[in-house]
Amino acid sequence: MSEDTTAQPDLIKRGRGIFACLTIILAALALYGGTANYGFLEHDDDRNIYENHRILNPTSSNYASYWSEPYLGLYIPVTYTYWTALSGLSHALSDTSETQNEAQKPDPRWFHRGNVILHATNGLLVMMLLRIVGFGLLASTFGALFFVAHPLQVEAVAWASGAKDVWSTFWGLLSLVAFARYLNKQIPHRRLMLSLNYIFYALAILCKPSQVVIPALCALMLYHKESKFSLQRLTVFIPHGVVLSAYLLLANVSQGAEGTFKPVPLALRPLIAGDAINFYASKIILPIDLAVDYARHPYAVINNKGALVLSFLTLVILAVSLVATLVTNKPWLKKTTVVCGMFVVSLVPVLGLVPFGYQFFSTVCDRYAYLAVIAPAWALASMTQGVGARRRAIQIITTLYLLTLSFATAHQIEYWHDETTLFQHSLEVQADGAVALIGRSNELAKKGDWRSTLPLLERASQALPDWARPHNNLGTSFVNLDRYQDAADALAKALKLRPVYPLAWSNRCSVVRQLKRLDEAAHDCKMAVDQAPEFAPAHLNMALTLMDMGNWAGAAASYQKALALDPNNYDSLYFWASALRDRGDYHGAIQSFTKLAALYPRSEEARRELEHTQSLAATGGTAKN
Repeated sequence: MSEDTTAQPDLIKRGRGIFACLTIILAALALYGGTANYGFLEHDDDRNIYENHRILNPTSSNYASYWSEPYLGLYIPVTYTYWTALSGLSHALSDTSETQNEAQKPDPRWFHRGNVILHATNGLLVMMLLRIVGFGLLASTFGALFFVAHPLQVEAVAWASGAKDVWSTFWGLLSLVAFARYLNKQIPHRRLMLSLNYIFYALAILCKPSQVVIPALCALMLYHKESKFSLQRLTVFIPHGVVLSAYLLLANVSQGAEGTFKPVPLALRPLIAGDAINFYASKIILPIDLAVDYARHPYAVINNKGALVLSFLTLVILAVSLVATLVTNKPWLKKTTVVCGMFVVSLVPVLGLVPFGYQFFSTVCDRYAYLAVIAPAWALASMTQGVGARRRAIQIITTLYLLTLSFATAHQIEYWHDETTLFQHSLEVQADGAVALIGRSNELAKKGDWRSTLPLLERASQALPDWARPHNNLGTSFVNLDRYQDAADALAKALKLRPVYPLAWSNRCSVVRQLKRLDEAAHDCKMAVDQAPEFAPAHLNMALTLMDMGNWAGAAASYQKALALDPNNYDSLYFWASALRDRGDYHGAIQSFTKLAALYPRSEEARRELEHTQSLAATGGTAKN
């Protein structure tokens, strides 16, 4: 009888823990489950995933290349390996019979499902972290639900490319949980926990370099537990430094800007950082008018005197609070400083103290705050901790607040359903958002409405005069409007702003080839190939140019290079097959057209060209087209 009585409280506790975990999982699924049916966006999903030839052709050498060198300016091999695995999974399990380009494009649903599962898991890890550092089950659940349900998290979770933040935070949170368990002297195998902390940290920064802040968050947790830093205790962070040093030897920690970027003077960078802190804090408290592009450029902030005053006041308050905490060591002040410290530290890589590429567009971005949301989650857990009538009232208010956040999140998620909705909403929030203007113009371009793209691209070039991409896209629009000289001029402007721009060089090669300026075209293609040897379209344009110049050997080599990089590309296969046929190699042409027709079963052109080539082969080249 006594044994049953003793076991009952443990059983109740276990049941409550399971219920709390299920609540967090169900909250994530209820909010984000619908995103599993969303598609890819041309907003970075193209170059990261569905047009990334390494993902489309998952060979051992392509896998190895992620680990041997940066890709697209960042060394994040764990993230690209994750995406490649999802692509393989999508091809293995998805029904692609109704998609034309089934041999290439992975199913976006698996990428969105991955984000949802990771986000739910991160919510569980936040709850686990809060429990380990001393918060009760209910308080920890409130904190985890805040992390899961806050609208600021939508960009990272609802966007396939946002996996960089969700996936890296998964490993970052595992590292924090391991360190929290190491700090708990009641837990066995503490040294194992510390080793896991180092391993998870390495994986986190190999997903996204902004996770370099994990050791600083661990230090804040150490201070939260012991209220002091001893030299002996700080030695636990030496391996973190070794891991970071090894990473920096291999990697870039920030992507380059897409145009001329004037660095912010050192003396003004703290004010830029303070303004970013204010922005993120305001969106945490009142998450309204969230957008994909805030157009909050550094020099726009510098020219805003009101923003600078608020930034200065924030920095003063943070500094005074830190000093007061160290001097007085009052518990309530220490708790506040730890929370504020976690929030600021999580954002340090993107505050502008060190320049980073996205500053060219904006100093702030929703997805950059994904990890930082653990700080207000910690604060909410602290507020709801305990029992009594007052705490019960706070917990009821918190429940209502979380429900309000959930409704706001559900509404925000709808904007990510497609690019038209996403960028139109963003422009309603910030009409001068150059990124949103480009995104909206891309949607019109996909519909073939090239003329309507022109005013949007002109607005983008005026909003961000040093950005090369609007001029490159203007070149594409002009080509489709048969304005080849205007296209060449626009692309020349893009290259003046950004000389290392292989896409623009390749596009200009194609344009000046149409203008019969073949030597100039060959030069532009060579620039594209030299700058981006893995950019298949540049090799294709080079092949077409060399064909026009009568250089068959050079053209054949360029065709082969383009097909080696992107074996299933429609244009490369089509033009290569056509070139073989023109040379009288009907057998090779039939092979290539057969592959093309199999890969693109809905293409009438591919089927027609195959039949024509077969007729030529049967009649010795005398059949009429």
